[in-house]
Amino acid sequence: MIGQAAALVGVTVKTVRHHHELGLVTEPERDGSGCRRYGSGELLQLVQVRTLAAVGVPPAEIGCVLDAGAARFGAALADVGRQLTERIDELVARRDMLHRPADGDRAALRSGAAESPRSPSSGPCRHD
Repeated sequence: MIGQAAALVGVTVKTVRHHHELGLVTEPERDGSGCRRYGSGELLQLVQVRTLAAVGVPPAEIGCVLDAGAARFGAALADVGRQLTERIDELVARRDMLHRPADGDRAALRSGAAESPRSPSSGPCRHD
């Protein structure tokens, strides 16, 4: 049944249905009561799609990656790895910029002050 398959793979029923709509996972046959009966093949497809989505492969590319040969599959994963590294570098730079004013470099705040003016009473600060 779809609910059991979703729970086993760690996704929602809505996600499983979406994967069927996109053609990423073969929709299994229904039994006499109308329930989908998922076999090991469909469960494997669900796990593969979930894993690729979790590491950042765009949904529109998952089908191509799954159907690709070993070289294309490896290149696609390397590309996702490169994108994740770029995102990590961006987040580290943002974190470092956040620490500069906290470490006493208030000049870092002056450049952004004109872009987003705030009144002294706005924001999370409490003046008790």
